[in-house]
Amino acid sequence: MMASQRTQTFSDSESPTHSPNESFNLNAEEVTGSGYPYSLGRTMRQLTLDADAQPDPADLFTILVASDLHLGYCDRDELRKNDSLRTFEEILRTAKENKVDFVLLGGDLFHENKPSRSTAQQCATLLRSYCMGDGGINFELVSEPTVNFGHMEKQFQRINTEDPNLNINLPVYSIHGNHDDPSGSTYLSELDLLHTYGLINYFGKAVDLENIEIAPLLFAKGNTKLAVYGLGAIRDERLHRAYLENQVTMHRPEEATEEWFNIFVIHQNRPAHRGKHNYVPETFLEKWLDLVIWGHEHDPVPVPVLNKEMGFEVLQPGSSVATSMSDGEGKQKYCYLLKVAGRRYRVEPIALETVRPFYIEDINLTAIGYIKDDGNADVIRDDVEKFLNKKMEKLIRKAEEERRPQQPKEPLIRLRVDFGNVEPLNPILFGQRFFGRVANPKEIIQAVKSKPLGRNNRNGDTSNVSQFKSMTIVPEVVTSIEDLLKEHFKRLANDHLQLFSPDFMNESLKQFVHNDDKEAIVDAFEFQKAQVEKFLTEREIDPASVSDLPESIRAYKEAHVDMPQYLSDFAAWRVNSSKVAKRSPSQATGTAAKRNRTGSDDEDAPHIDNVGPLSLAPLSTQGSVRGRGRGSRARGGATVARGGARGRGRGGAAAAVSPTESEEEEANDSGDSNGPSISSRDRTTTTTRGRVTTTTRGRRRTGHITDYFMKTIELGCVNSVYAPAIVSTPGLTSAVQTVQCRYMMASKISGKKTRSLPDPKVHHRYFENPFHNYAGLPVRNPAEYLDDALVLFRDIYHHYSGVNLQDTGTDIYTGTAGVAYMLTRLLAMPNVLPEADKQMALKLGSRIMEPALKQQTGEAGFLIGDPGVLAVAAIFYSTSGDHRRAEDCLTGYAKFCSDLDSLKVKDSSGDELFAGRIGYLDGFLELWKAFPSHWTLMQIDVRKIINAVLDSGRRYSKKKGLDDRCPLYFYHYGSDYLGAAHGISTILQFLLCFPHCLSTIDGAVEEIKRSVDYVVRQQTSTGNFPPKFGDKESTREELVHWCHGAPGLIYMLAKAYLVWKEKNYLDTAVVCADLIWKKGLLRKGPGICHGIAGNGYAFLLMYRLTAKEEYLYRAHCFADFMFNPLVQDKSRTPDHPYSLFEGVTGSVCFLADLTNPTAAYFPFSDVFNDFPHK
Repeated sequence: MMASQRTQTFSDSESPTHSPNESFNLNAEEVTGSGYPYSLGRTMRQLTLDADAQPDPADLFTILVASDLHLGYCDRDELRKNDSLRTFEEILRTAKENKVDFVLLGGDLFHENKPSRSTAQQCATLLRSYCMGDGGINFELVSEPTVNFGHMEKQFQRINTEDPNLNINLPVYSIHGNHDDPSGSTYLSELDLLHTYGLINYFGKAVDLENIEIAPLLFAKGNTKLAVYGLGAIRDERLHRAYLENQVTMHRPEEATEEWFNIFVIHQNRPAHRGKHNYVPETFLEKWLDLVIWGHEHDPVPVPVLNKEMGFEVLQPGSSVATSMSDGEGKQKYCYLLKVAGRRYRVEPIALETVRPFYIEDINLTAIGYIKDDGNADVIRDDVEKFLNKKMEKLIRKAEEERRPQQPKEPLIRLRVDFGNVEPLNPILFGQRFFGRVANPKEIIQAVKSKPLGRNNRNGDTSNVSQFKSMTIVPEVVTSIEDLLKEHFKRLANDHLQLFSPDFMNESLKQFVHNDDKEAIVDAFEFQKAQVEKFLTEREIDPASVSDLPESIRAYKEAHVDMPQYLSDFAAWRVNSSKVAKRSPSQATGTAAKRNRTGSDDEDAPHIDNVGPLSLAPLSTQGSVRGRGRGSRARGGATVARGGARGRGRGGAAAAVSPTESEEEEANDSGDSNGPSISSRDRTTTTTRGRVTTTTRGRRRTGHITDYFMKTIELGCVNSVYAPAIVSTPGLTSAVQTVQCRYMMASKISGKKTRSLPDPKVHHRYFENPFHNYAGLPVRNPAEYLDDALVLFRDIYHHYSGVNLQDTGTDIYTGTAGVAYMLTRLLAMPNVLPEADKQMALKLGSRIMEPALKQQTGEAGFLIGDPGVLAVAAIFYSTSGDHRRAEDCLTGYAKFCSDLDSLKVKDSSGDELFAGRIGYLDGFLELWKAFPSHWTLMQIDVRKIINAVLDSGRRYSKKKGLDDRCPLYFYHYGSDYLGAAHGISTILQFLLCFPHCLSTIDGAVEEIKRSVDYVVRQQTSTGNFPPKFGDKESTREELVHWCHGAPGLIYMLAKAYLVWKEKNYLDTAVVCADLIWKKGLLRKGPGICHGIAGNGYAFLLMYRLTAKEEYLYRAHCFADFMFNPLVQDKSRTPDHPYSLFEGVTGSVCFLADLTNPTAAYFPFSDVFNDFPHK
């Protein structure tokens, strides 16, 4: 039940109700609309437009309302960087022209918490230009400003119109949004600075999130009394919980309480579809409010929407600039004139004239007739490209015809294309021909899958009836590669990229992509390497003292931060590079085009000694190394410029110097390889290390510095569209081999190795299994997978070390508690973590558990709520030695187990794993394993929970008329699920883990067995189980997931076999395992809920159950397949790529469990773990 919000008044009067005698609906207009998710009703208290009924100007407040201006959006895009500022100026100009009393902004004035200096300067310029000057203020603030601006320094706790040092004629009042919210130890934002400068009035900043006080700005003008409440953005789950726990107080004026017109400005998620607690319901707000101005939602609704239940109306202004290529952003943008007189008001939308034109078109190629078959396979892609080109030309002409005078010339255009069975076009290459004609050439095409609506058109034909759902099959290219790289490098902090400058790397990537400069990245690496070696050589750093290198390199970077000069030196270095001089004119741009293509130095080029203090003559590097290794971990050597290398095994790689040399090395190496040959493309994604002897200015240097570079330099190929081009480009092989290349395909699995595996056929939901069936040979040493687990673990560590944990979820399923659980698994495994990694695990666990425990969500479920966080915290703190905190968390978990009523959910029996009673038993078993016979756990009445589950199952079985066949039956959100996530199988599985308790309950064991048998009979002809009872799946659409399908049901079967020893349960499990082997290489990512790792766990279960090495072999194959580049390219990026159930955290558990398969178990699902007491 929702707790009511506290409302405080300064008098004893009750909250007002609108008098029936008050004329609220004078000449009210009927507001209609279509397609809007909220009900549109008659607008209340509208000001009349009749001339004889106009309000007295002395009583009329005129306010300009806008929201989500996002100043600074795309400020690194030369074409779009001024879009937000241009519209902001139009808004201020509109305010001046309409002589408004003040401007009211609904949050997100800036796109970033720390906007660029240019953006901040231009914003301040506009505010000074339009808001300062002569002109009187015709209203007064009658509330105490120290209450509203208590977050400011004492001398600035006032509005700028009352500052004697300023001359303000257009006040601006603003709350913060989620983009420009305060942060850091000082809890400041750019709005704090603007308020201090006297340019805006920043209100609505909550300084105590445990007790949120919202005091109004009280304005008076003539007989009109206006109360403006504001609340800047707070994490939605946190604010949702604050409302439920009565932690929000809205103060009302003491005098004439009912005469005030009450406006509330808020910046939060509004639609409920964003999560159960990830929004603020309108019913949480106060009924006495008159108008709510709702920021954050970019989809404009230009009329107030009546909430009939609450009595107030909501205005959703929308954004003033498109920050995404979605339908809502493509609508007309507005600012609004809000006029208030007494208790009546009117909203007048004003269309913004400077917003960049934006067009979206959905295209279903299959419906149009573009279908690939054997007869047109060679030409269909060209035909599609021509068709889309014509579509673009048509839209560009339309934009030119419809463009308003003040709008930018180049439109935004998005084509959402369902390519059907045609190979999608590369969006980068497609967009190149439209550079200068559209504003988003790299983002024109978005590959989607159309989803049938399931209804016929007028002719009964459904072929063309579809709605588009953005399920990207070609990962969408971000607007700016620089943004993507900087975000990636920021996560890695200082542990990597100690040589490369991110800014310099971005510049080389620009040349590579935009100018088709094939060797820009190679040269960038070689240049910076040469510069650092020169720096170290001149300072005579001891080559053998590798420990001194990090500090020396940091000193070098700090001493050379002048990027323009650095780029100039780089250009000169390239001019004098004989390697670069061999390129064709089409590959060279700028000064590089002037290079001598004969291979000798260019006599006309400036001498390298005259370039500047950072210059160095072309580095001459010679030498050869021989690397050998086993499997994907072979360490091969690589030279920087010239030389040879041999690799041995699946990971051996030769440095590609020239096509001829590379071919010779491949020929020589082929006879020395213990594994299959690898193409040059495969080699470029292999990590190689070696020692190189270099000569610099006549001084012979050992390979220590180069060794250090190879250990610390990292080139992140993080974009799936660019990475294939990078790794297949001639001449780049050497550079990518020289550095440690993390082949991260759009964050899919964050794969750190690329294994040489066959390329399988790609089906709708899975990859066809490319592995041979087990032939009886000994399987590999499982300990080999420890390296894989540690690499992923370190990446997770760096990720969570660099994110704001206040913005992350805390639950087990997709939040930080799941990460902490993985850490406890690693820490509990003997001889798994090296000491340094152990300390990292303890440090990370402490960092993420502290805020997780503080950010209680109020959710009572185990996997998605607070009990799971407490359970994991108890285990982690016990592992780390903090037994007092572990005891506190155990006590907190026990309290949840005593309150079963909190699990009653509408349309659910309240028994499923994620949020139901059985989840409490699951958590209890996991805690029992860590704290056997602990006093606190012994106080938990597990029999009470078991009885509640059994009674619930009996009632629903009887209701469905199944009590004679399936005595226990359950449902969740109206569906009778079978699967492990929400269905009956996991409920029965965990009930069987309490055999001694069940023996004291009459008939319970028999009821469970009959129910298990009923579930077993649902197995399909393919060996799978449908998601729900009665589902008829097609073979193509069947779900082979842990959450829905055989990979989850197999645990119930295993538990039943362990309890009753009946062979039919084992036989059924074998059929499930065979299906998983055939169809379990999923395209939904690496996770354990619906990914490859989760399906691999089924084989580890079967290995423990049968001791057959065939199942261990299968688990190894699935582990290897996760690192296949095709998987990374063709799989969906998980919504939570670092989480336990959807992302790589679960993969770490799986890989680590491979090191000790006889004790392996799926997270929170150990069928071999029973509770030994009654």
